[in-house]
Amino acid sequence: PLPPPPPPPPPPPPMMGDDDDGPTPMSTMKRPVKVDAKLPMLNWTALPQSKVDRTVFNNMDDESVLAELNFSEFTEAFRIDAQRPTSAKPESTLRRNTLKGPETVLDHTRSRNLAIAQRRIGADVEAVAEAITKLDFAVLPSDKAQLLRTEFVPTEEELKLLTARHDSGKPMASIDSFLYRLSRVPRLKERLALLAYLDSCEEMLANVSPSCNLLEAASKSLIESTKLRQLLTLILAFGNYMNSQRRGGAYGFKLSVFARLLETRSRDRSVTVLNYIVEAATERYPDCLRFLSDIRGYDRASKLSLVSLEQDLVSLERTAAAVSKELAQDGTHPALLRFRDTVLPQIDQAREDFNRGKSMFGQAANYFAEEAAMEPFVFFGMFFRLADGIVQAEEQNKRRAEAKRKAEAELERKAAEEFARKEAMLRGGDLASVPATPVRPAGAARSALGRHNSSGVDMKDEVADGDIDSLISGLKEQGFRRKQQSKRPTSKRVIGNHDHFEAYGAARPWLK
Repeated sequence: PLPPPPPPPPPPPPMMGDDDDGPTPMSTMKRPVKVDAKLPMLNWTALPQSKVDRTVFNNMDDESVLAELNFSEFTEAFRIDAQRPTSAKPESTLRRNTLKGPETVLDHTRSRNLAIAQRRIGADVEAVAEAITKLDFAVLPSDKAQLLRTEFVPTEEELKLLTARHDSGKPMASIDSFLYRLSRVPRLKERLALLAYLDSCEEMLANVSPSCNLLEAASKSLIESTKLRQLLTLILAFGNYMNSQRRGGAYGFKLSVFARLLETRSRDRSVTVLNYIVEAATERYPDCLRFLSDIRGYDRASKLSLVSLEQDLVSLERTAAAVSKELAQDGTHPALLRFRDTVLPQIDQAREDFNRGKSMFGQAANYFAEEAAMEPFVFFGMFFRLADGIVQAEEQNKRRAEAKRKAEAELERKAAEEFARKEAMLRGGDLASVPATPVRPAGAARSALGRHNSSGVDMKDEVADGDIDSLISGLKEQGFRRKQQSKRPTSKRVIGNHDHFEAYGAARPWLK
C-alpha cells in the first residue's frame, strides 16, 4: 500500500503585534490561496474587511475549510488548461492561437456575454460614447440604451482591473477596451437612464392623458344615465320578487348580480331571469335596454387600468426629475433643454388629467355601491357584459315568441277542421269536402244505394231523414233472426276405438 500523504504544513508564525487584543492593520490583507492550475473566475462583487462588520461574514474562517478540503478533483474538473495541444493539432487551430489577441481581465463568461451584446449594439465604442453624451436617440434608441444600462456598466472591481490594465500600458482586449471607454463617459448611469426613458415619454404621454379624459367622461355619463337607472329598478323588482319570502326585501344590490341574471335558469333550463327582465322591459320600458347609448367610450373604458396609468405617470415624473437633475449639471444641453420646454409641461398636465379622471371614477364607483379601489376594466366590464346578455336575451325571446305563434296557429287550424267536420255531420252534408274526414273508396262492399239483409231489413250506407223510423217498422213486422250458419259435424272420441284395445285394456283394468 502507498504511504499516507504528508500532513499539511504548519501555519505560519504569528506576525508581530498579533495577540488576543485584536487584529492589527497588517491582518487586513487576505492571504492568497496557492493553486497549481488556472481556474475560471467567479463573477462576484467582493466585500472588503471594512464592510463585513455586523454581517454574517464577520469572523468567518474560510482558511480552516481550505486546509481541510481536498481540491484536487475540483481543480482537475475546472482547470482551463486541461486540454493541452498535441502534435496532431490542425494547422488552422495553431494559426488561430498565434493570432489570439490580448487576454481579458474580466470573467470569461461575462466577457463572452458582453461580446455577444456588443454585436447587438451595432456601433463602435466612440460612436456609442458620443451618442450617450449627446443623448442621441437616432444612434441609441431606448432598447439599446437599456441594454447598455443593464450589461455594460462595470462594477467597482471590474473598473479597478480595467484601470490597472490601461495604466500599465499593456494591450487590452477588445471588450475590455469597449467597457473602459464607456466608463469614462461622465454620469454614464444617469445618461443611459435618460436615453432609455426619454424615447418612450412621448408614447406614454399619448396614452395617459387621453385615457384619463376618457375615464372621466365615461364615469360622468354613467352617473347621469336615466336609462340605466330604470333598468336597475327593474332588476331590483325582480330580485325582491324572488327573494322577499325567504330573505326579505332589499334596497339595492351589488353589480355582481348581473352575472347571476344569466346563470339563474327556469325549472326546465330553457330561459334565464334576464330573459324575463328583457321581456318585461320590452313591453313597458324599451328605452332602458339601450342604456349603453348614454355612456361615452364605454368600450375603451372597459379596458382601462388605473394601476397601469399611474405606473406610466410615475415613470414620466421620474424621467422629468432625472432631466432636471441633469440640467443642474449641464444647463446648456440642447436635448435636455428641448425636453424641459416641450415635454415637462405635458407631464404636469397628465398628472392633472389623471387626478381628475381617478376622482370622477371613484364617484361613479361609490354611486353604484362599489369600492373606489376597483379597476375601471372590472367596473365598466360588468355593464358591458350586461349589455351583451341583453342582446342575446332579445334574440332568444324573439325565437321563443315565433315558436309560440306557430304552435298556436297549428292548434287553431286543427280546431277549425274539427269544427267543420262536426258541422257537416249535423247538416248531413258531404263529409268528403272536409279534409279531416276520410273518403270511402269506390267499389266498397256496401253500395251507396243500400241493400237488404237476410231478415229483409233495408241497410244503407248513408243515414237520411226517416231511415231510423223505417228500420224500426221493419223489425216490428218481420222480427230479427240471426243468419243460420252450417255446423260442421263433430265426432266424439270413443275409448277403445282402435286395434289394440285388448292389450291397452289388459294393462289398465280400471277402464273396463
